[in-house]
Amino acid sequence: MSWQFMPYTPLLGGTVAISLILALHIWRRRQVAFAAPATLLLLLVASWTFGYMLELSAPTLSEKTFWAKTEYVGIAFISLSWLAIALYYTGRTRWVKGWRLLLLALIPTLTVLIAFTNERHHLLWRSIELATIQLLGESYSTFTPEYGIWFWVNVTYSYILLLIGTVIFLRAVTRSQVMYKGQVMVLVAGALFPWISNFFYITGNSAFPGLDLTPVSFALTGLALAAGLFRYRLMEVVPVAHDTLFASMTYGVLVLDALHRILDMNPAA
Repeated sequence: MSWQFMPYTPLLGGTVAISLILALHIWRRRQVAFAAPATLLLLLVASWTFGYMLELSAPTLSEKTFWAKTEYVGIAFISLSWLAIALYYTGRTRWVKGWRLLLLALIPTLTVLIAFTNERHHLLWRSIELATIQLLGESYSTFTPEYGIWFWVNVTYSYILLLIGTVIFLRAVTRSQVMYKGQVMVLVAGALFPWISNFFYITGNSAFPGLDLTPVSFALTGLALAAGLFRYRLMEVVPVAHDTLFASMTYGVLVLDALHRILDMNPAA
């Protein structure tokens, strides 16, 4: 059997390219604290998407299974990277260092190990088979598993990390001065894409038959990071600096725009 070229392949290939370009661009600003987890998130997106593209293209069940396993390197750790971005952005870096980081990484690490040894215990996939879908008048084979208990453990844990990271950003919105709300809202919007697409895929309500748009959605999260970088100087000015310096000054300070309109002021002002 020959490898199949699906209509989704260009979309996934473009996602890989965009993720790698964004990762390189952000890494060039690695002097900023959360550039490292942001770069890692985009590399994980590229890894997941590349594996998924090959899974869809592979002709046999064994080849599809191999590439589905490799995807779990990205799947397992991507939510932890999102949480790390939120914690670095708000200055809570101690939660993703040392023994705390090892503890947070325990379930993702076990998930990768379980994926590559699934034949011994079937904790991730209870069974696997090839299914056929119709796209634009052509038939394509897809990797169709019956999920095991560890799949739901990983999904639950990933959702918890995504939720915590999103809540951290939402709290930053409510506590930020006006001039910082835009950059935080960009990140919150970026977090919504993976939530929505993954929910529809898991529940079987995806508008694109046989396609998991979650890695593509995480690439949109990367684009949101880039939008914050260009539009709101996301990596140059962060709320924690405002909280620790600007807000604690004993003398009044006003921040004006080019038209001399007041953008911000500290409590003393």
